[in-house]
Parts: sequence; C-alpha cells; structure tokens
Amino acid sequence: MTKKAKKILVIVLALTMLLSIAVGCSKKEGEAKETSKTQETEKTGKPDEKKGGNFNAEGMPIVNKEITLTATAKKRHDVPDFNTMAIFKLIHENTNIAVDWELVPDDAWKEKKNLVFASGDLPDVFFGNGTITDIELVKYGSAGLILPINDLIEQYGTHIKVIDTKVPGLLNKIVAPDGNIYALPKMSSLQPSAAAALFLNATWIEKLGLEIPVTTNDFADMLVAIKEAGDINENGKADELPFSYMHKKTDWVNGIGDMYGSFGRIDNPNHIVVEEGKVIFTAIQEEYKKATMYFSDLYAKGVIDKESFTQDGSVMHAKIKSDPMILGAANFWTKSWATGDANSERWVAIPPLVGPEGHQIWSKSDTSVADFSAICISSTCEIPEIAFRWADYMYSEEIGYQLYFGTEGDTIEKLDDGTYALIPWPEGMTQQEYTLQFTPQFNGIFSVAPVDMYKYYTKLAISPMEKNITLNRDIYSKYQTDNYFPRALFTADEAKKISMLKTDINSFVEEKSANWIINGDIEKEWDNFIDELNAIGLEDYLAVHQGIYDRYVGK
Repeated sequence: MTKKAKKILVIVLALTMLLSIAVGCSKKEGEAKETSKTQETEKTGKPDEKKGGNFNAEGMPIVNKEITLTATAKKRHDVPDFNTMAIFKLIHENTNIAVDWELVPDDAWKEKKNLVFASGDLPDVFFGNGTITDIELVKYGSAGLILPINDLIEQYGTHIKVIDTKVPGLLNKIVAPDGNIYALPKMSSLQPSAAAALFLNATWIEKLGLEIPVTTNDFADMLVAIKEAGDINENGKADELPFSYMHKKTDWVNGIGDMYGSFGRIDNPNHIVVEEGKVIFTAIQEEYKKATMYFSDLYAKGVIDKESFTQDGSVMHAKIKSDPMILGAANFWTKSWATGDANSERWVAIPPLVGPEGHQIWSKSDTSVADFSAICISSTCEIPEIAFRWADYMYSEEIGYQLYFGTEGDTIEKLDDGTYALIPWPEGMTQQEYTLQFTPQFNGIFSVAPVDMYKYYTKLAISPMEKNITLNRDIYSKYQTDNYFPRALFTADEAKKISMLKTDINSFVEEKSANWIINGDIEKEWDNFIDELNAIGLEDYLAVHQGIYDRYVGK
C-alpha cells in the first residue's frame, strides 16, 4: 500500500478528522525509502530480501543499514532530554535504529496531542507512560490512526511473548473490545498499591515538641502550631508553609484525594469508584462535601499554601527539597524522590488520619497493568515491522531492567552471581535524579515481569525506591479498600462518550472544589453543583462506566 493510499484509508476511517499528508518513518538523507507494506517474513534470522536485505526478522541488529524512527513522548518536568540518555544510545547501538524524539512538556501535551491527531501528521511511535490514554488508544485505534499489532506480536513478539508466560493472561488483558491489540503495555513490577504517602517534617515536629498527629483535628492543630511558631527554619524569612499539595490531579498526582478517606470515601483524579458492584461518582457524595469543608477550614486558618491550587510538579518538588526546609507537611510519592535518601530523618510518613466519625482509609491502585499504551505504532508508519521489533526489544530482560534502574556501569553494576547492585550516586543529587540522567524510568515504560524484577532485587535491597515501596505498603496496606475502578479498555463508542464528558465534568469539579476550599460556601452551592453536573451529563457518564464494569466482571 502506498503512502497516498494509506492516507486515503485513514480519511475514510476517521470521517471527522482532517488529515494532512502523513509522515512516515524518517530516513537518513540518501537512503532509499522502505516500503510501508508489511511483508510475510520467515523467522530465519536472515535479512528480508523483500525489504532490500535491510530488515532482520530475528536477532540483532534489527536493520543492517541504520534508519531513523520518529517518536513522540510526553515529558515530565523532572526528566531530562531522551536524546542524551545512555539507555537509548545502547538500544541504538544494538538495533541500528536511531530515534528522532519529539518531547512535549507535560502541561502542553494535551493540546499538542489533539493537533497531532487532527492533522494526521503522526510520528511512527508514541512512547511512554501517560502519552496516550486508555480511552484514546481505542478511539484512535478504531479510527485507523493507531495500528493494530496482533499480527506483529504473533510474528515478531519474541520478548513480549516471554513476559506473557511469566504474567499469565497479560496479552489477553490488553486486547481491546474490538479484538485488536493497539499497544504494548507498561508493566507494574514495582508499582506499590499505595502510590503516595502523607509526610510530615520530623525536624519541625521535634523542635516544637509536638506529637505525631493521629486524627484530623490533631493534624489541624499541628499545622496551626507551625504557623504560629514563626521563623522555625531560622533563615530570617517568613517562608514557612505548614501544608502544601498539588490540587490539580493528574495521572501521577492525587492531590489531597487520599486524605478524603478520613471522612469516609477516598477521592481520585476521575472521581470514579466501585462499591458493591455499583459505580459511584465521589464528588457528589456527602463524604466529599465534609472533607472539602475540612480543608476549607484549614485554608481559613492560613495553614494551606496558596500556591497549592496552581503549582506544577517542578514547583512542588523544589519546595519539598528545599534546604532549609520550608514545608511542615505534604503529600508526595517517596522520600528518595524528595530528598534522595530513603532513610532521611527529615520526613516521616504517617498512617491515614482518623476522621471525625472514625474513618481511616487510604487509596489502593489497580497495579495489574500500569498503562495499556506504553508503546503504540501509528498507522502511517511505513515500516511497522521494524518499529515493532524496536519496541519489543525494550521488553527483553536486559533492556527492560536498564530502562528502570539505569544503564550498567553508570547506575548499576552486575555482580558475579548475575544480579545487580546500585552504584552510589553523586552527593547533592537524589538517587532518582541521577538515574534519570540515563533512563526515563517512570516517564518511559516498565517492561520487566515482576518475577524477573524481584529476582534482581535481592541485591538491590539498599535501593531507596525499594525502601519507599516497602514503606508505603507496610504503612497503608491495612487501610486500603478495593473500590477502585478496574483497568479495562473501552469500546470505541464508550470511549467517544467518555471523552465527550470527562473533560467538562472533571474540570468543573476541580474548579468548584478549589473555590470551595479558598472561599467556602459549599453548603450554599452544593445542590446547584449537583444539578449542573447532571446538566453536563453525569448520569450518562456513570451509565457508561457501569456498563464497562459489568462487562469486565462478566455479568
């Protein structure tokens, strides 16, 4: 199929999209273009003669003569340029495939993504955690913009098939309702079910002679004491912030949603939970109102950082890492992310606070598959076999492990028994900051089966990440509830309905909740708030989710 013909096919399938000339896989100047038509290739390990003798169906390199793939990724604020990372240089050396990366900042990705798909000017590959959402995967797959890879897995999926034997049912789980597989998944080998913790400034607590808070009232009293203490960090500045967080929820930040569990029901970025088989929208429940009123009271007392409602991850991270310390309490991922030292005595994680009615709950995540679309290939890629083999190689044990922990000789060293140990990181950097110089880690893909990850982990017990995961599990496991909405792929129709409603509903809730915390008036506006959500389409939104859940559990 020629590129022009392929463009025509995309237009037919995506009737509502205006497509420009699609960009296929980039080639170095002077090289002949590869054909875009998938050829049947015997797995002999020999070059495919139908592709000019350049493509190898097995083994390394993937191509004899170097080519370039175009790849787009959403890049977090704390992740450096992929082009400088040792892991991609290693993959390039082994495969003979270079990558022309387009890295879009997290906060600009949504707008950029809409433009990319509307124009049809697609990269060969979309890469990394959160770049393409579950809904978008099926939406754009069924519209002919993302390539089904069922046949490619069958023919060239050497490493993903090995993982499927170690994680039984993995490949079945990533099949969309239309029977297609549109992407390779992000594994969740080291993903804790408690994704974040509530940390307190242990230094300040000791200095003020305070007790670790147990209840929500204790927590409020602690924050007020910090505020009234004045220049507690002794730097001559009025820069102390009793409590700070990121109100805007994302795929990696839950704001204060976990703390809502102290009032009877946890909140999450989508405000969707399942209780006794029924899908519930958290933000219209009485527990949500009570929790919001509690935080409104804290704001009125002047103990919540005013930037909590606007700050992004880079600003929040700088505050957590500040020396001298400027925060009294904060919700965040791990100590190593914050300070570089999992044993740091500066911060202490505490169990969920006990609420006014005795509730003490913390969130739990579905960690079976962390992301359905870690790597997906666009339908305009002219050499999908090569792009797929490049993607599949990242699911090999040798590369998958280094994608997470960093490259051998830089961040990890191989021991005589075949396992690995961490190489000490430079003073002044956190372990995670150092690792991110060599691999995108959580901004990329987790592609090693848990059985393999923990096999290596026996020699990585000193890892700050391991210590933090253990900490989160040990502190929060007994307070967690299994009321999360399961990870499931939607039909194209379901995806369309959810896409139409989700942004408006969640934006409205985020706006109103921030306003209520800052200005109060939740009781006065509550009934009208629910009416407005219903006018937007909340009932339809819930009905679609209920149908998805019912199908998931086999009703």
